[in-house]
Amino acid sequence: MSGCFLLLLALLSATAESQIPHLVCLNPVIQTGVFEDKPFSTDWALVQAHVHQRHLDRWIYAHPLINNHCWPAQLNSTSHVMTEQCNYNLSSVWEHFGRSPDPYAYPEFGSCNAKQLTKQGIQHAQALGKILRKQYVDLHQIIPGTCPEDSVGLECDEAQKNQQTTQNEYYGLCNRLPSTSEFPAFGVLDTHMIEKGRPFWSSPSICNNTRHDERGREEEEKREKRKRKKGKEKEEKRKRRKKRKKKREKRKRNSSLS
Repeated sequence: MSGCFLLLLALLSATAESQIPHLVCLNPVIQTGVFEDKPFSTDWALVQAHVHQRHLDRWIYAHPLINNHCWPAQLNSTSHVMTEQCNYNLSSVWEHFGRSPDPYAYPEFGSCNAKQLTKQGIQHAQALGKILRKQYVDLHQIIPGTCPEDSVGLECDEAQKNQQTTQNEYYGLCNRLPSTSEFPAFGVLDTHMIEKGRPFWSSPSICNNTRHDERGREEEEKREKRKRKKGKEKEEKRKRRKKRKKKREKRKRNSSLS
């Protein structure tokens, strides 16, 4: 890949000061607008950056262990606050997402899909993208201001919250949403399928797969075969040395008799 490569990996959650009343979660980067906590040494030239992060603000997961019951003072997605936060087109540039009932709002449908990104999360993702632009476009200048093709790379988990975080962070960085021609879903979304050209290294237990195990067994068999061959060659050498020794001893005895 030519140019610079900025990898944005959206996985799980962080927020700046919240716009939702009475809810404050602090992320120092978004809160201060400063990405690096320590100035980059002038002795080095930065040529590539990889940004690994968790997704931004989201609605809660379903938790059967607690029967999806809200705890005291927890907002339900039927509240006007969460209705406003979750009311937007859920689809990303890569995938369509429809509405599904919020298990915490049962028996009502609710306004939020489980673990969907909120509007506040979108705002924070765009804010973080602008911070990355200041860091890597303006300060270090490893990404051209127009974000030409191959200057930025995107990978994320396939969940809606992660896709929205990734595309909105890119929007903040490049002043536009990612195009599917430059960033096809196959090359961006980690669906836990291991295929050439598809992101997979963020998948859990990535080394525990059938093909990997088969290759492991094949390599082990090869090692054992080499070990046996080496042992056999060593034993043959030992026998030849022993045979030569016996010949020398026999010649020695014969010469002493004569």
